[in-house]
Amino acid sequence: MASTLVSATVSNSFRYCIHFFYMQTPPVGIRGTSLRKICQKYKDTLHYATLYDSSQRLPLYSAYVFKKSDGKRKMDTPWMYEPQVIIIVIINQLIVSCQLISDDEGGNMKALPLTDTTHPLIEDSQAVLEDYTDAVGYRRGPLNPDLHQADPDDKSSTYTLTSVVPFITEFLDYSWNPYLDTVRRRLNNFCNGKSFIVTGVMVSGVTIQQENTNRLAIPKYLKTL
Repeated sequence: MASTLVSATVSNSFRYCIHFFYMQTPPVGIRGTSLRKICQKYKDTLHYATLYDSSQRLPLYSAYVFKKSDGKRKMDTPWMYEPQVIIIVIINQLIVSCQLISDDEGGNMKALPLTDTTHPLIEDSQAVLEDYTDAVGYRRGPLNPDLHQADPDDKSSTYTLTSVVPFITEFLDYSWNPYLDTVRRRLNNFCNGKSFIVTGVMVSGVTIQQENTNRLAIPKYLKTL
């Protein structure tokens, strides 16, 4: 009797957050049994959409609407996890059981614990703070950056590890962040309508490990559209 452990989400589509995509059209052509479509929810409001690969614990892209901002970062928001992710046990291609990480039916993202007692279901389904503790040379980089948002809650909603990838520190500081600020200033100055942005990655095959176990896939390419 063969068994498989995979992850899923409360919703298997973007229908509740389709408005974050230009012409309500998500990217196509990305396939896989571990891909999860997450409508990122914070304080009972949907803020953006993320396609998450639970097997690699990595967002493949996040889609959001740019808001004109002064570029300031929100420094007082704790890192959060996505309680919509669940674990499903499949035996002989039949779903036999599932467990919610959280019984919060509202699906709001929740703050990660600051101790070493992270719930095992969280660790199984997504990245946790411990994954970055010994990741020398890498830092967390949100695909939906807070400097592209204006409302405090929009900014806070970007601090979830389901929309974060491990960036090489030098690349983040000297290339990516300056690029994001250039995009911000140009959209502030020259865009009078809505700006729909999708930022995504392609992986390299290299991973961040914990105790000889692959934990996080490391992006090889990033692109913003």
